[in-house]
Amino acid sequence: MKLKSLLIVGLVSVLIPTVSCTKKNKVVAEVGSSKITRGDVELRQKAMQVLNPSTTFEAAMEQLIRSYTMVEILKARNEALTDEEVAAEFENLKRVSENNPKMAALFQQAKGNEKEFRNVVVIPMIADRLVFMKAYMKDEGFHASEKEKATKLHQSLKAQAANFSDSVKKNGGMVFEGTIKDDEGLKWNPSADKSQPMMGGIPQGPGIGKMWKERYLASAKPGTVVGELIEERNGYIVLYYANAGGKGAMNVKAGLIPKKSFGEWLQSQQKAVTVKRLLAEEKKS
Repeated sequence: MKLKSLLIVGLVSVLIPTVSCTKKNKVVAEVGSSKITRGDVELRQKAMQVLNPSTTFEAAMEQLIRSYTMVEILKARNEALTDEEVAAEFENLKRVSENNPKMAALFQQAKGNEKEFRNVVVIPMIADRLVFMKAYMKDEGFHASEKEKATKLHQSLKAQAANFSDSVKKNGGMVFEGTIKDDEGLKWNPSADKSQPMMGGIPQGPGIGKMWKERYLASAKPGTVVGELIEERNGYIVLYYANAGGKGAMNVKAGLIPKKSFGEWLQSQQKAVTVKRLLAEEKKS
């Protein structure tokens, strides 16, 4: 009897970790060709609870589904995430975490689980940004009508810039006025039109001021539109060199023709990605 009891105890001790391992490997969702396991979701939940203690299992799973939808969109456009990109982001985030207690606590989760941590924490952190930069920004077909409108406006204003602001607004654009100085770079003036969102997606600061001055305004004359249509994250810009200010300052106007939103683009792309929530289907059956 004693031998039999020992055998049963031994068998149970072998089975418990096996069952636990099997449970963690159970696929709870499929996103295109990507599979999300219970273990993935549990690690994601544990990691996110460092930043938001109320994160639930279901919320963590939906976060992964969204992120892996982005991964599938990138694959479909031949812009798949590379191991090098993920590894570089992992190291970058680790460096950032050194001065951020919450991020440092988050990266404690990576010890002994580096591969899994990259899959469920690092990839979601970069997927949205890469989809924006590598897919949305490069989708010429989606932005074709806005680019065509901006191109026609640019050509007409190069020929006759006297009614710059009115022409931009008539074409559905927004007008921004600002100054480029050597010490401050580009700085937009507060808008007099309260319906117009401040900044409107056009960057400002020392870097953008220096770049615009060197690339677009170096050979421009006051009262003229620069020769190149500028593409930015949220639209196409027609740049007008209004006049020279004191101490080398340059007063400029920018006519922004907005692109259709990232949200609208993303909705159209998500329709092509098959998502199966297997855990939900299991609960129904």
